[in-house]
Amino acid sequence: MNDIRIDEMREALLAVQSTAASIGIDLDLLGHLAAEELLDEQAPIKTKTYAAGAVYQLATCIDRLLEPESRPF
Repeated sequence: MNDIRIDEMREALLAVQSTAASIGIDLDLLGHLAAEELLDEQAPIKTKTYAAGAVYQLATCIDRLLEPESRPF
């Protein structure tokens, strides 16, 4: 996947997480629940291929929202 698409998806994820936070959803809890779902043993094999990277992206995006002064990307 090219860098532009990756950046677009990351920005979309940030927008969804930011919206969730603005309506009162706990981002830490949301991140933990999403990570559990991605890493679930019952997840499809196609999903498992990208699970570790997806969990990393969740964590970095949540950190970016919670601590905007430390922008990792």
